[in-house]
Amino acid sequence: MAVTSTQLEDLVAKSSPNPFLERIEFNLTLTAENVASEASATALHAQRARLAAQILQNVLNYVPNFAQAVIAQLPLSTTNLVTVNGVANADVDTTDTTLANTISSVFNDFLTT
Repeated sequence: MAVTSTQLEDLVAKSSPNPFLERIEFNLTLTAENVASEASATALHAQRARLAAQILQNVLNYVPNFAQAVIAQLPLSTTNLVTVNGVANADVDTTDTTLANTISSVFNDFLTT
């Protein structure tokens, strides 16, 4: 059954262990590592590299905001909550690739001047 925005907000707010937030943490770290090693000619590279370094130094500070940005991009009509390790509604049925791509697509939204 498709999710509602309220269900996704509840998922982000769940305390640890939270498989969805753990996946966001992993994929955010992966994205930050990729940004840190991108070509210096990449548009906004200096700001992107600075944010990547901050994320890699303390990824947990950034997980809540990036999780919010990710859930805002998930299509409600085709996303479902799933059971993980016997815990109902602990994650969404999307791939890590989709999470990583979504994080990459919103990364610049978090740049500061």
